[in-house]
Amino acid sequence: QEYDYVFSVDIEDGKPPLKLPFNVTEDPWFAAQRFLDKNSLSQLFLDQVANFIIDNTKGVTLGQESSGYVDPFTGANRHVPGSSTNQAAASGTDPFTGGGRYIPGGQPTQPQSSLVDPFTGASRHQPSNVHVNLASNTYFPQKTYVTFETANPVQIINKLKEFNEKVGAENQLSTAELDSLQTLMEGKDVTDVHISNISKVLDWPTEFIFPGLDVLRVAIRNQKVCDHVCSQPGFLERQVLFLAPSSPVPTQLLALRILANCFKHASGQRLLLAERETVITEALNCRLTPNKNVQVALATLLLNYSVCLQDMVDEEAGYSQCLLAIASVMENPLDPEAEFRLLVCLGTLICNDKSTRELAKSLELQNLIIPMQTRVEPKKVSECAGFVINRLQ
Repeated sequence: QEYDYVFSVDIEDGKPPLKLPFNVTEDPWFAAQRFLDKNSLSQLFLDQVANFIIDNTKGVTLGQESSGYVDPFTGANRHVPGSSTNQAAASGTDPFTGGGRYIPGGQPTQPQSSLVDPFTGASRHQPSNVHVNLASNTYFPQKTYVTFETANPVQIINKLKEFNEKVGAENQLSTAELDSLQTLMEGKDVTDVHISNISKVLDWPTEFIFPGLDVLRVAIRNQKVCDHVCSQPGFLERQVLFLAPSSPVPTQLLALRILANCFKHASGQRLLLAERETVITEALNCRLTPNKNVQVALATLLLNYSVCLQDMVDEEAGYSQCLLAIASVMENPLDPEAEFRLLVCLGTLICNDKSTRELAKSLELQNLIIPMQTRVEPKKVSECAGFVINRLQ
């Protein structure tokens, strides 16, 4: 049988791509359903496949007869003698990943988004003529911690100087002490003087503390600072208090970012694992916030917990708490970046643990993920959602 289009869809590494045939006289959803039925694929992919067909047949009026022909193996047109019709060529874009397949003699139609690091947005190297498929999941399991690195030390210090005039003489820092905090954030050698000065700022009244928290958020990336603050009685309790619903948004945001950055060093990992139940429970106080930055910070904290837990034994309680937390956060409207980080978190948790996967199914997390498959931008959200759902089958 001849078709107007024959697309190639990669489902599993080591196996040949599946053929998705389509005639412009067909309904895209009918063709998508036929493809799923023939290949025993999940019904959850119906909209994704149908929309892929529509996107890749733009410019052609669907439902009308066509005299074009597409090679069932290459997806290319052949010359029809006496015909001037130039049927649109199949783009070869994979409906599950958005990636382009290799077309011999031509250039892959790889979208730019597949060449971008999902967390930083920076370009990464990808060999030529490589196509992305459903099995080539690069999103999870996540193996490294995600931290908040960006800072403008000058702006932070200027805010500290402004508040330094308002905190009372007993809490004020000298100009030299304030300047030492700037050098600390700039990555210079850390001394006991630096640590003493940052401790003074963290004792400021709550209404003035957020620039001091920002200093700590940057400084805690240094192992000496992290080891010191994580060993101090009351450090974690204070951060948890900042997560209360009544706390100002900047304070909540920076407390979450500090906790996420603690995972950068072993001392922080040990502390956050030991106090996991309290930290996650209190962090969920922020789950209803409409602030996008807070949403992303909360998702990142949970993601880092998943990275830390994946190599632990006898941590069923940790896995369960993280899954319940993901479900609780996903029930609310979220920024796409927060959605993405939660998807990576979930994928990391269920990737190699059957019992966690079964628990995720029992929580009906699929129902929360399915709408994410329809996200147009950023593409990484819909792609990662598809990979997670595939794992939950």
